[in-house]
Amino acid sequence: MEPRFWFSGLPNHSFRFAALAFGMTRMLEVLRWSEKKTGDRFTSMTYDPNNIFAKILRGEIPAHKVYEDDHTLAFMDVMPQVEGHCLVVPKAASRGLLDADPVVLSHVMATVQKVAAAVVKATGADGFQVRQYNEAAGGQTVFHLHFHILPMKEGVGVKTHSGKMADHGELAMGAEKIRAQL
Repeated sequence: MEPRFWFSGLPNHSFRFAALAFGMTRMLEVLRWSEKKTGDRFTSMTYDPNNIFAKILRGEIPAHKVYEDDHTLAFMDVMPQVEGHCLVVPKAASRGLLDADPVVLSHVMATVQKVAAAVVKATGADGFQVRQYNEAAGGQTVFHLHFHILPMKEGVGVKTHSGKMADHGELAMGAEKIRAQL
């Protein structure tokens, strides 16, 4: 049964997702305004243009790409926690959620939705999780805004990141299966 939200009566599932993303965008605008006014510590965090995702975006490091458009890139996580684990990143430099431009964030969320649907189909998942971490204390290890898409199957747990890379042949096959569903 689908959860009931204020917008659950709307006929189009994509429109409901867009409404949720719009609400998040408005919230971020308020947070960004309050940070400027209060000098919140997140505004002083700097973006490192040499992080691994920035290098992937520049083509300096290879990735098993799943989807790409003018604003975003989705690719396989090289240390997957479940089969089909993907990442979605904005092409614009953003350290985390609080310094992301709301327009950029709306593009990222549209890609998360599109790729998540393809991942679920490609893996035969029963559901999925979207995870996003901010700063070291919040679990972020790569300081470029990114969203994890984890397809979930009943009775199958999520592995922890082991630091060990997956087989690139398997990642390539997974990426191909997902691309076929887009």
